[in-house]
Amino acid sequence: MSSSGPAVPRLACLLAAAWVIALVCSYVRWYGAASLAGLCDVALILGVIGLWRGHALLVSVAACVLLVPSLLWVIDVVARVVGLPHSGLTAHLFDPAYPWGLRLLSAFHLWAPPLLLMGLRRTGYHAAAGAGATALIVALLLVSWLWLPPPSADPGLAARNLNYVWGLSRQSAQPGMPPWLWLALDVLAMSLLFAWPMHRLLRGAFRPVALVGGRDARNTA
Repeated sequence: MSSSGPAVPRLACLLAAAWVIALVCSYVRWYGAASLAGLCDVALILGVIGLWRGHALLVSVAACVLLVPSLLWVIDVVARVVGLPHSGLTAHLFDPAYPWGLRLLSAFHLWAPPLLLMGLRRTGYHAAAGAGATALIVALLLVSWLWLPPPSADPGLAARNLNYVWGLSRQSAQPGMPPWLWLALDVLAMSLLFAWPMHRLLRGAFRPVALVGGRDARNTA
């Protein structure tokens, strides 16, 4: 169910939509169309659509999926800047091989979480968001594993090993276990360590929206 209008101010919706359009066009040009199957990118697109429509389920799923990776992104950037140990999650931001404008587009991790949280204040948090986030994770990781480019010794700028389904490197697959086992652990980690804890947190923090008889029913009690 959609609300009567956008879940955040219309100017914020316009700016977010412009950022998403620039991201989609730039990623397809530089990384290839396969890059749009990245979990955070899909969550961003769904979230912006949900904010425009005031759609509780889309905004809730996007927040459930995106908030923890965005926090890790910020931590990794800060660690790099101040010279602390870091994970390499944001290595591309500091790689001059990537045009600076292309690197800047991933800064949606800074503004998307507060915008989604602002939207949830209006739409409420949908009870089905945890299941929706899990379904999205499973679907995108399976697509990435079955059909999208695996790691390569010379990946260039092309999207490789999306969603870490072959390991943590774009250059080579992890050698420590069967590929199917790594995939299963990847799905479990993203679902049980990221999405479901955030689902429980957001469900307690915002007005609940339930699914009744196939339609959204907002519980204002």
